[in-house]
Amino acid sequence: MVGRALGVAVEHWDTGAADRQGAVDAHLVYPDGRTAALEVTTLGDEASFKSRRKMAADDYRWHFDGLAWWWTAYAAATVHLDELRLRLPDFLRQAEQAGNAHPGWVSPPLSHTPVGSWVNDGSLTLVGHPSPQHAGRVEILPPIGISWVGTGEQPGSWLSGQLAAGDLRDHVSKLVRSGMPELHLFVHLTPWGPPGSVFHAVAFDRERTDLDPVNLGPLTYLWLAPSFDTNLWCFHADRWSLRRDA
Repeated sequence: MVGRALGVAVEHWDTGAADRQGAVDAHLVYPDGRTAALEVTTLGDEASFKSRRKMAADDYRWHFDGLAWWWTAYAAATVHLDELRLRLPDFLRQAEQAGNAHPGWVSPPLSHTPVGSWVNDGSLTLVGHPSPQHAGRVEILPPIGISWVGTGEQPGSWLSGQLAAGDLRDHVSKLVRSGMPELHLFVHLTPWGPPGSVFHAVAFDRERTDLDPVNLGPLTYLWLAPSFDTNLWCFHADRWSLRRDA
């Protein structure tokens, strides 16, 4: 995406060779021969990544015999998926018997079970679909809708903190050690980790022109690619630009 946006060649540099340990991910080569350093990373919560990979391994779908409905389960990273899979069928059967398609709060004895505890603390959201079609199917998904709730934090100030002392600091240091005059950091931004308002601003508010500035420090370019979007944000020379469908 960066190569297409700038019209440059991208040369993979961190090949794992002994003489390139700790090297930047890639070099950018301009048509006039100038070169720049590029680091690529993903910003988000590691526990959420692991949980989502586990869901993906099951194709985001489970099946349990003995259920009359099909269900959707939104599970946060704090939910132990193996235990959920073991205990969920009994919990859902009781919900179906009570005609409760939205068990948002449960009382004893269900509240004393792991599933009931997760429901009550908000880390597990269950939605029943009272239809014999697809009976027994449970779609298991990350709580995307919950993580998009806004907090009021602005993208520029939050990213400045990540560059100076947060998850992005090590990548900035690696770029500086490259000794190259032009430094690019490409960040794939997921909804699992950043404040909801930050992700929403760059992933959905495509007409915004008032994003607050980023303190780049030694960086020349900051590239931001949000999940679920083909657009690419760039902060350079004290201003944001949106490279549509880069």
